[in-house]
Amino acid sequence: MLLATVKDAPAIAALHQASFAKGWSADDIANMLEAKDAFAIINPAKTGMIICKIAADEAEIYTICVHPAARGKGLGSALLAKALDIAGQRGAKAMFLEVDATNTAALNLYKKAGFAKVGIRKGYYHHEGKEGKATAPTDAMVLKKPL
Repeated sequence: MLLATVKDAPAIAALHQASFAKGWSADDIANMLEAKDAFAIINPAKTGMIICKIAADEAEIYTICVHPAARGKGLGSALLAKALDIAGQRGAKAMFLEVDATNTAALNLYKKAGFAKVGIRKGYYHHEGKEGKATAPTDAMVLKKPL
């Protein structure tokens, strides 16, 4: 696992776009990585990444993704473990994140890593269905793990 830099923004953006319907641009990623106390981890093959930020003694996961072709091999768990370690080393006492309540794979990943639900944001995620028509919004679960 490697700490990513702004130079990795295009690769991270391509990975994000392959993983999400509305993936972030290289400029979006670069702006995040330039922020104070932000960090990102990418694996050497550039098939998985995680972006986090630390504020005071709390850390937050902005996004984590593994390329669809590389899923199911433990890369998400390894990225998450590395991010938790770095956040703890940098003084964070807890890690937070939001996850779509319908994303079973992500929920399982976070549960295995020891995250617990601390809140719900009703109707937080808006998705496009077939032919660009909006589907019903889904809730975001707010999760926390003490470090």
